[in-house]
Amino acid sequence: SISENEFLSLVGSAEKQSEHPLAQAIVQGIKDKGISLRDTTEFEAIPGFGIRAVVDGIEILVGTRKLMNQYNVPIANAL
Repeated sequence: SISENEFLSLVGSAEKQSEHPLAQAIVQGIKDKGISLRDTTEFEAIPGFGIRAVVDGIEILVGTRKLMNQYNVPIANAL
């Protein structure tokens, strides 16, 4: 398990490469919290699905349920 700040740092670091307005808003919100972003070694925008990036050797996926299914990421049906 990771802390909220660690999670936000990873997501923001992945999203900072994206040109999507929502990604830019996410990155700005994370920066506004004073959370530092890291270097991204890989980045792929997947139109209509989201993004895939590697930050500090960790694969990060941000996107739709279809993207998560494509990468076999388990998602709970209820929150």
